[in-house]
Amino acid sequence: MPSSKPLSIFISHPSEFLTNCQPHGDGLAAFEFIHRLAQRGHTLHVAVPSMDIKDELPSNIKLYPANVWTQFSTLNSIEYMIRVRQIFSHVYRHDGVDVIHQLNPVNPGLSFLLVNTGLPMVLGLFLPGWPDNSEPPRFKTSFLGAISSAFTHPLIRECDRQQQKKAAALLLSTPAALTRLYEPDTCLDKIHYLPYGIDTTHFSPSQALNSPSNSELNILYLASLSYRKGVFTLLDAFEEVVQTFPSCRLTIAGTGTELEQIKQRISAMSCQSQITLLGAVARDCIPEVMRQCSVYCLPSYGEPFGISVLEAMACGKPIVGTDAGGLAYLIPDRGGRKVPPRDASGLAKALIEVLSSRDLQMKMGQYNRRLVEERYNWERVIATLESIYYSVKVSGNS
Repeated sequence: MPSSKPLSIFISHPSEFLTNCQPHGDGLAAFEFIHRLAQRGHTLHVAVPSMDIKDELPSNIKLYPANVWTQFSTLNSIEYMIRVRQIFSHVYRHDGVDVIHQLNPVNPGLSFLLVNTGLPMVLGLFLPGWPDNSEPPRFKTSFLGAISSAFTHPLIRECDRQQQKKAAALLLSTPAALTRLYEPDTCLDKIHYLPYGIDTTHFSPSQALNSPSNSELNILYLASLSYRKGVFTLLDAFEEVVQTFPSCRLTIAGTGTELEQIKQRISAMSCQSQITLLGAVARDCIPEVMRQCSVYCLPSYGEPFGISVLEAMACGKPIVGTDAGGLAYLIPDRGGRKVPPRDASGLAKALIEVLSSRDLQMKMGQYNRRLVEERYNWERVIATLESIYYSVKVSGNS
């Protein structure tokens, strides 16, 4: 590490919603990055679009409201750029800044007005986008929204391109995120792979991993109840699973837009008595829910990353998911099974394979726990990010 002097870091955009207590994956991850950097002695100046923070923050985390009021998303981005530049100028004059970092999302060029400050800019984590067909076509863009996008989207796109070109470092969650870069072949020296981290103390197995569980077979889905998460594919697959394991249970935890449709689908299933809709699960209770399952299943149609999969892995559970998006890189062959999206029959076969062997469940869970401890624990992730900060700061000063 080139230096150990604490840094003054300007976070130009942490997440659309910053939180340490609400079920918002991006917001929770952004808070962990910020809070853990502060624990290492750095000062974080954070422009915040919206937030819900429980508990008092340490004095070296300084939050600056960055609310915008424009209705249409592209104009909203331009207004946010201007607001962030105003906040940055204030912070730079009064406290100084060593590094600028836009966490997530990275693509709308939200930090474009900061690229010529003379300071190193870090962009990411970049995540792959959801496939175009990941949601049913239920809603149409309004006429005014379409007109707004037609005029402003090319401008935002060019801002985004220039922002990537001038960044000192581009952080990618997995290789799947290369699709979010405009010219990846020209910036290979700036690309760093950095995953989200996991609290391996909070998310931990409930018992020793050297003996298989004696509990009943139980598949867990714990995620937003949205079409693109593949929950209907899982329901189709479960009908096949119970033909092999008549007493197997399916627990669906979470809330979302498809709740009523899910209830209707379950009511028409002959195995409906074996399906539990758990509803929203408090953040502190998630590890215990995960410890009760035999296998964790997330059959998304192109999950950008999959933090809930990491949480289940940390709890020592085998994973069955899809070979798409971030999950294609996140789920290890020795710790789970991957199938094509929307393949209910393939999903059922993978679940049946894992459920058929307590020994396989145990070995997969052991492997996943070790992998999380070695690669995804927050201390390792933050140390890597910290080294990137120091590296770009030195390069910027040379």
